[in-house]
Amino acid sequence: MNTHQKVDIDDKIMIFRIARTFSRGMSDAEILKITRRAWKVGERRNKADYALAVVHDQVVAAFTIRYWQSSDNEPGRWEFEGVNAPDAICEKYVGKNVADYFKSGQTNPVLYINC
Repeated sequence: MNTHQKVDIDDKIMIFRIARTFSRGMSDAEILKITRRAWKVGERRNKADYALAVVHDQVVAAFTIRYWQSSDNEPGRWEFEGVNAPDAICEKYVGKNVADYFKSGQTNPVLYINC
């Protein structure tokens, strides 16, 4: 896997930076659990088809977003229900570098692409 290979995103994607809660060796289910968690996101969330979990600019997992729901534990935040993305989406994005999508100094952990 080439961790420096950049990718052109042409799907409706939300990128979630999860480095603070990610540990090497996590299963896809564990990565989904920390990626889907409560986020401050706007209505654009409903346009996204996929979620990319990103650690240090590298995509570590891809998920299909089934739907969004308000967080029971954190008012004003949203979390998605999802499953592993189809193989074609995973092959397209997982292991790729998405650094070019972030502006220098950008600290927001969520980024919308094409939505």
